[in-house]
Amino acid sequence: MGRSGETPKRSRGPASDQASRILRFCTGDWRTIAEIAIALERSEETVRKHYVPALVKAGTLRRRYPEDPRHPHQAYRTAAEPDER
Repeated sequence: MGRSGETPKRSRGPASDQASRILRFCTGDWRTIAEIAIALERSEETVRKHYVPALVKAGTLRRRYPEDPRHPHQAYRTAAEPDER
């Protein structure tokens, strides 16, 4: 417990560790934001706003529907994977 009697927040590691986890998780299958969030134990909002855009911009993660980032069935896959929709 912390000094004020509160349980300390669990550290989830640096962003680079989270990015590595996302890339491993998205290898071999298309994954939705919801699936990634569950795997990371993070909120969908955090994954959508903080992790995925940086990986897509870096070219290490790609969208299933790159022409429509808000596609209702949008999913992500490690960029080194062959393209299969």
